[in-house]
Amino acid sequence: MANAGSAEVRRRNLRPFIDRVVDVEGVARFCLGRFWRQVTPAQQRDYIQVFHAVLTNTVLSRVGDYDHNEVRVSIDQPEMREGAVQVPTVVERTGNPPVKVIWVVSGGPDNPRIADVIAEGVSLRLTVRSDYNAFLTRHGDSVDALVEALRQQVCDSCAPARLPAGQ
Repeated sequence: MANAGSAEVRRRNLRPFIDRVVDVEGVARFCLGRFWRQVTPAQQRDYIQVFHAVLTNTVLSRVGDYDHNEVRVSIDQPEMREGAVQVPTVVERTGNPPVKVIWVVSGGPDNPRIADVIAEGVSLRLTVRSDYNAFLTRHGDSVDALVEALRQQVCDSCAPARLPAGQ
C-alpha cells in the first residue's frame, strides 16, 4: 500500500489541482498542432488522457525539486497580451539564481486556466509542440506512435527504482 508521501499518492492528489488550474485539453490540442484535426475522436481521447498523465508527472517532478528548499515567489503586475493575461513572476530558491516565469492565463474571469508557462523567455507549450512535431515527422506522422511513446514515458516514470543485478 502506498504511503502518504509516495509518488503514487502525490500524483493522485495533484491531478485534481491540475484540472482546476490548467487548461489541459487546450494545451494538449495546441501541442499536437495540425495533427489534432487529422485524428479520430478516439485517438484524441487517448492522446489527451496520456498527455494529462505526462503533465502530471512533469509537475510532480518539479514540485519534488522544491521539497527541501525555501522558495520565494514575487508576482509583478499582470498584463493583457494576445488575448490572455500574462502574470510575470520571479521564483527564488535557496542556493539557485532567480528564475523569471510568466504564467499565461486564459479562459476569462469566471474560469481562468493556465495555458502556458514561459520560463526565461522559453514557452513550454511551444517547446512541447516542436518536440511532438519532430517525433511525428520521424515516425510517419503517426499519432498512435506518439501516444505509445508518451505511455511508455509515463510507465517509465512510475516504475519503482530497481537495483542493478547482483546487489
